[in-house]
Formats: sequence, C-alpha cells, structure tokens
Amino acid sequence: MLKNKNILYVSIILIIVIITLIALNSNKISNPLKSTDKIEMCDDFNHPETKIICYSFFTSNSSYCDLTGNLRSICWRFSTMKNANLELCNQINDPFQRTICFSNIALKEKNPSICEEYIESPTFLESCFLYIPYKYYELYIEENCDDIGHESAKYTCLAVVKNDSSYCKEITSEPFEKDLCDAIMFEDSSYCGTDACYSQRAVMENNLDLCDSILSKMERARCIGTVSKDAETCEKLEDRFANDLCKLYVLASLTLDI
Repeated sequence: MLKNKNILYVSIILIIVIITLIALNSNKISNPLKSTDKIEMCDDFNHPETKIICYSFFTSNSSYCDLTGNLRSICWRFSTMKNANLELCNQINDPFQRTICFSNIALKEKNPSICEEYIESPTFLESCFLYIPYKYYELYIEENCDDIGHESAKYTCLAVVKNDSSYCKEITSEPFEKDLCDAIMFEDSSYCGTDACYSQRAVMENNLDLCDSILSKMERARCIGTVSKDAETCEKLEDRFANDLCKLYVLASLTLDI
C-alpha cells in the first residue's frame, strides 16, 4: 500500500512539472518581446552611439539623443517609440522630430491617416509615410485615399482599396514608386526595382530572403531586423553598424508589432 502511495505522489509531482514546463513554453511563444525586453542587451551593441540609442529606447528618455551626433534623428525615433502620444508629439518644436513621433503613433495604431491628419508639410508628410508598411492601407476607405496629398501614396492607396492596378500607372514621383504599387497589386516582388519596394514586400510577405535584394546596407539591416524579429539573425551582418541598426529594428518590430 505504501509503495502505491509513493508511486502516486511521484506521478502527481511529474504531472505538475510537465504542466509548468508547458505553461512556461507557451508564455515564451505568446510573448516574444519578454525575452528581449532587457536593457542589458544594449551592452552587446558595437558602437557607443547605437548603445546610447538602445538605452534611450528602453528608458524612453530622448535627452540621451543629444549624445548621438549624426544619429540624433534615429535616436529620437527609438526613444519615442514606446510612449509616443499626440500630447508628446505636439510638444516637440523640431518639425522633423515631431514627424518621427507621429509616424510612431501611426505604426502603433496601424493607421497611416494619422500622418495626413497631423502633418501639413508635404516634405514631412512624405517622411512619415516612409515608415508605414503598405499592408495597413487596407484599413483605408476610398475617401481617405483621395485626401492623401502625396501623389504616389494616394494612388497606391486607391489601387489597394479599390483593387484596381490601373491606379499604379498614375504614379510618377518618389519615393513610393510605380514598382512598389505593381508589386503590391500583383503580389509579385519581381516588379520591384528599388530598395523601398523590396523592403515593403519583405514586410508584407514576411519574407526574409527579399531583404537580400536590398542594396543599401542600412536599409537591408532595417529589413532584416523588422522581418526576422531576431537579434541573433542580425549577428550575421558583418558590418558592425548595420548589425547594431538591425538589432534596434528587432526591438522596434516587437514593440510596434509591425
């Protein structure tokens, strides 16, 4: 009888251990950010400036950005990423930094119309749209597309919303070029001829291989980090700065769920 009780106790303990392991594993899968949401990872960055940007991301402290020299605008993008809100954006005097702040909100809300609603300058409006994956244009209605002041963004939006590729022929301007519109409408990355197109298609298709077609080291790093969501994948990049930038976009993609 005692032997049977011991076996029962051992069995119960084993069941508890198995259930606990399953729960922990499930939590790890459902919350990939948790494993990377540690400020200590900033110590693994290669350059002092990118380390500072990493710290600004985790602390949401934009004052760090004054120490990053030419990378100040990139730093601002990451420092306002977690806690960007309209009140914060409207308090920013620098128009470019304010644009970055609004584009963060547009990404968080999966809503490109925020760019159009809060930014009047065509130049800064273009910068805001640069950071919004075209897959979110499906959230638009036709009237929203007509209100977009940027030509190529407007016609790509209409093409997506109305499912009519003929709108792509109306595009003549940069940076949202005709090749990207065609690639979106025909769901075929072979239409791409620019880095912007390959980058957007990689995000839309969740296709890491498309990042290899990007010529710019920095844009390729952004693409790899955004699509892979894996800091270890970034380590394969030989360029140390690109490696750091890639890891920053891993944090961005997990935080904003791009």
